[in-house]
Parts: sequence; C-alpha cells; structure tokens
Amino acid sequence: MKLKKHDHVSRSYRGGYAVVSPSEGEIVAKKFYEMGYQTASAKPNAVILSYPVITSGDCAHRGSFTALLGADASEEELEYMSLEKQVTEDMPPCFLWQTAIDELVPVQNSFLFAQALQEKKIPYAFHVFSKGKHGLSLADEAWANEEVKQWPELADEWIRTTL
Repeated sequence: MKLKKHDHVSRSYRGGYAVVSPSEGEIVAKKFYEMGYQTASAKPNAVILSYPVITSGDCAHRGSFTALLGADASEEELEYMSLEKQVTEDMPPCFLWQTAIDELVPVQNSFLFAQALQEKKIPYAFHVFSKGKHGLSLADEAWANEEVKQWPELADEWIRTTL
C-alpha cells in the first residue's frame, strides 16, 4: 500500500517538532500544509523528549532537517525550525533525557533546549545518562541492561509531581 503524504507526516514528523514548536506546532503544521500535507495541532499538558533533534545549528542531526525541509532548505528556514529559539512562556512542561555518547543526535540538542526552557522559566527535568546508544527507549532486551532503564520511572515521578 502506498502512503499518502498526510499518513507519512503523522507517523514520521509530527513527534518532537509538533509538540515543542510554538503555538502548538503551528510553524511546523503551516510548513507541511504549504507542502500539501494535511496537518493537525494540539497542545499537550506535558512533553517527554527522548534524545530529541532540536537545533538546526552546529550540532544538528542533518538528516532530520533534510527530511523535514529538503536538501535545499534556506538558512532562514533552518533558523526558524531550530526549536531552542522557539521556546515561549506558554510551552508545556518538558522532561528530557539523552545519553552523553549518543552517536546520532548530539547531546548538545538537549542542553540547548533545557537552557531555553530555563530562560523562559518553563518547568523541566533533564537527565543525561553516561552511556547508551541512540534508540534506547525501545525497551528491548539490550535496553533492559543499560543504565538508562530508569528513565521511565524518573519520567513517571516527574509527571506525578509536576502536573
């Protein structure tokens, strides 16, 4: 079965971009609408971000931005989609976690976002685990033996005490 454009977006790109961009994902939704995709927007009560792609700057995961904007994205588009620069006072509380040695998404993405949350006084928790590869939230056998196995409990406690 061939996917329609809007099916692809809802499964692949609405995640972190939709929930952490300002105006409940408006900038991302508008961009995808202009590209011919159907879009939706909803503001969550809180956000849990696992090894998020945040910045389009020096520490970007380039493949994500190429997939999002295309290979010929302008500097202005990349700047606009750099989410650490889009944090507003009405951002929902955020729980972030990542590993220091993530080989795909540099940990600086999470640091930049946490700093932006701090500046806007948005409640957040930020955990950096010393080891573990990208994709550890999958809860498979390899994951269960890693240091990061505590992140779900940490997130649960944060939700119960923050919301």
